[in-house]
Amino acid sequence: MVISRKLKAESVNVFIGDKISIAPFYGHGIPYYMFYLFMEHEGDAPKKVKKPTHLYFDEYSHQKESNLTFEFRNVKFEIKDWMEHFHTIFHCKETGIVFNENASQFDFDSVYEHFKNPDELLMFGTGNDEYNNQVMKSYMPLNDIRVELEIFENQKVPRQLLIQNFGHFYGYGEHLRESFTLDDLLCTNSKQIVLMNILFSQKDINRFLKLWISGSNRRLEQLTVHFVDREVPSPDALVEGITHVSWPDDHMKLFFSHNRRNQWVVRGGKGIMRKDGTKGTVHIYDDNGIKFVHLYVCIKVSFLSKRAKESVISRKFKAEFVLVFVHDDISIAPFYARGVPFHKFHLFMDQADGGPKTVKKPTHINFSESVPVENQEYNVSKVHEWKNEKFEVQDWLDHFHTIFHCKTKGILFHRDAFDFDLVYEHFKNPDKLFCDT
Repeated sequence: MVISRKLKAESVNVFIGDKISIAPFYGHGIPYYMFYLFMEHEGDAPKKVKKPTHLYFDEYSHQKESNLTFEFRNVKFEIKDWMEHFHTIFHCKETGIVFNENASQFDFDSVYEHFKNPDELLMFGTGNDEYNNQVMKSYMPLNDIRVELEIFENQKVPRQLLIQNFGHFYGYGEHLRESFTLDDLLCTNSKQIVLMNILFSQKDINRFLKLWISGSNRRLEQLTVHFVDREVPSPDALVEGITHVSWPDDHMKLFFSHNRRNQWVVRGGKGIMRKDGTKGTVHIYDDNGIKFVHLYVCIKVSFLSKRAKESVISRKFKAEFVLVFVHDDISIAPFYARGVPFHKFHLFMDQADGGPKTVKKPTHINFSESVPVENQEYNVSKVHEWKNEKFEVQDWLDHFHTIFHCKTKGILFHRDAFDFDLVYEHFKNPDKLFCDT
């Protein structure tokens, strides 16, 4: 049943608390499955993680209480077998581990033996400071962490945790105390930082932006602050004393999460720039009266260098097909559904005066990135020029098919400016043909 639904989880999460349970993690609006593992613990103090005798399966939704409960038994399945089973049926490889209240009743060495090397650690406090410290020490380093800020000694996040090279650091302040300060933020070395329920003022954020411009937090790609200060955040106050550009609401930019799984189209905001030329956008988002302040950092992308090629591939752009436009010039573009940035590469070729144009090795290309605007044509936001003297037309096509993860190709005729035999020689056997001449 689960496989037939083709449900794809972001990760399979293990919950350590009153009992041990396993659940796939999805976005909002998807049914939430929880598998409770039952183990015999007679005489265990602390409890050991061992082969389950049976498990219960509950299915939840965001709209109602638990609606389905089943019991399963498989006497041959160890913990490892169950984990592999869940990774298979929920189509994911990533693992998260969640420590909740009362997790310290389980022997930590036993927990670590069965659930080591997770991709993400979610730490909400076990009720035992020594156990908390053991968890934090043993699971480093790792990719992502979500942590309740007040679980630490003196309710202060240790600096040795903040300086870790996390991809994603998510900090949650349970009681709105000053559990996370501006100095803490300046020490945080993560690419994506999300801070919820913390007492930051507009002046704190303004000061951080000025320090970021001067060179702090070089790894930062996105900062999100849940604004709980009594004052309503003002875009102008956030960038006071900072050279900036005010973008209108119809100006749209696309940004990606650190792991390139998620993307956001940001309308408007304030454009700022670091001293090293790195650009950022400051944006306030209102979610039904709850204010979030965002700083999105523009990560430069080049489609020619080896490093840039790896960067684009890592974003996992997947086009439906690569389309060749035959117009007054020749251009190449990956074709997506609307809502994804539209990249177009214009190929420039030396042409003799008179007669039809010829298809030959490009002297250079111009790359433009456009963003769709509602009820309007695509709005070009950036144009760059590149040269690669070694690349023939076929090399460019192979390059685009690789970085945009598709094999299908199409051709669109919009003008008859080029010699057809040469067009056919370079772009024969397309999968899709479009004529608009």
